[in-house]
Amino acid sequence: MADNENHDAELAELPPLDVDPYRIPTRQCEATLVLADRREEVTIFLSPRSQMHPDGESVDEFLESDRAFVPVRGSEARDQLVNRETILCLEVDTDAPTFLQREESGGGTLEMVRVELEGGAVVEGALRMLGPVQSRRVSDIFNGPQRFLPLEAGSRIIYVNKRRVVRVSF
Repeated sequence: MADNENHDAELAELPPLDVDPYRIPTRQCEATLVLADRREEVTIFLSPRSQMHPDGESVDEFLESDRAFVPVRGSEARDQLVNRETILCLEVDTDAPTFLQREESGGGTLEMVRVELEGGAVVEGALRMLGPVQSRRVSDIFNGPQRFLPLEAGSRIIYVNKRRVVRVSF
């Protein structure tokens, strides 16, 4: 029993994990992470720089990166690495740094879709189809190169992992 108390006292004296001099600066963005077995409020860490534009990294770039594991801070304030392929969807507020926000959501056409995911989860929202008119079919978008597709759903943007989609109705 005394050993446990000593160990707890030693742990209490350690510096917090976020005082690590080896961490790079990031911008934090609140999100809802949906995995096959749970839904969790998390913080994602976006780079202050983007390789594609002068602003910082967007949620789209975060999800489309080559990283197999993406960093998040879970609801218990613990940092985690989540296998990107296990993500069913990631939800953010419309004011989060996204491609749709950068483009001011003005162009393209909207198609209401119902997406059935592995495990039975269902997501509904508006799919914004940008680009040439001849490439604006729902099938063109779902067969395109993006791994995650943003759906506009009220005050939220829901990024759906195409590899976890079972069926799309429109």
